[in-house]
Amino acid sequence: MRITALVVVVFILSGCFSLPFGEFNPLAPLQNSAEDRMEAEVASGTGLTGVEAQMAFQLVFAQVYYVGGFAYLGDWSDLQDGEGALWTYRSIDESGDQEEFRTERARLLTLPDDSVWWYLGWTREDEVWEFEVLLDIAGNPRVIRYYNPETERNEQTVFEPGEGEGAYPPSVYGPNWQDSILGTESVRVGAGTFEADRVGWVYEDPETDEKLSYQWWVSEDAPGGVVKFVWDDGEGRLEGELTGLSSNYRTRFDSF
Repeated sequence: MRITALVVVVFILSGCFSLPFGEFNPLAPLQNSAEDRMEAEVASGTGLTGVEAQMAFQLVFAQVYYVGGFAYLGDWSDLQDGEGALWTYRSIDESGDQEEFRTERARLLTLPDDSVWWYLGWTREDEVWEFEVLLDIAGNPRVIRYYNPETERNEQTVFEPGEGEGAYPPSVYGPNWQDSILGTESVRVGAGTFEADRVGWVYEDPETDEKLSYQWWVSEDAPGGVVKFVWDDGEGRLEGELTGLSSNYRTRFDSF
C-alpha cells in the first residue's frame, strides 16, 4: 500500500523518539488511527479512498507543520503567495541507522476572508504525497484537494464545520521562546547561510530521569523562522534543515 511508508515514519517520530511536548504527543492519535486504517486497507484490498486520503493528509500536515517546531517557534504567515520552502529530516538511532524524508510547503493564494490555500508535499524514497489544503484564519483545514491515481482525476474532501478543529494542540511554549536563546551564530544549511538565534532547553522526565535535549536555529531571514533543529534523547536523534526556497508556485489540482 502507498500509505505504508508514511505510517512507518509516523511510528518512528512518535514511538521511537520522544517529541518535546511533555507527556502530550500530537502524533499519537494519528499513529493509532493510521494503524487502524492501514490494517483495514490491507484487509479490504481497496485502493486510494477518500478516508485514506484524509488520513494521509492528517499525517502529512502533522509532519510538515509540527515536526521541527513550526507551530511553536515559527510562523507560516511570512511566506508570500507563490513562495515555498523545502526541508529534509533525518531520524538517527543509536546504531547509526537513518530514516530520511523531505517536505515542501508553499503558500498558494490568500482569499479575501484571510483563509489560505497551501501546497503540502511529502517524499520518502519513491513515495510521494501531495495535497492542497484550504486553511481558515485559525489554521483549521476546510478543504483538501489531491490527485487520485485510481480514478486519474483531481478529487477533494470537505471538512464539516468543527471537524479538524482542535486536532492539533495550541502552543505549549507560548510566545516567550526568546527567553531560551543561547546565543547568535552563523549556521549553514542547504538553503544558504543564516545569522540565527540558537534556542535550546533540556527536558528531564521525572519518572525515568531521561534527559531530552532540543535545539532550534531561528532567523528572521527565513520563511517560518526556523532554519535547523536537532532533538537528542541520548539514544536517538531527530534533525532537520531548510534545504531550499522556491517561488512561482501554482495550483496543481485546480483548487482555485
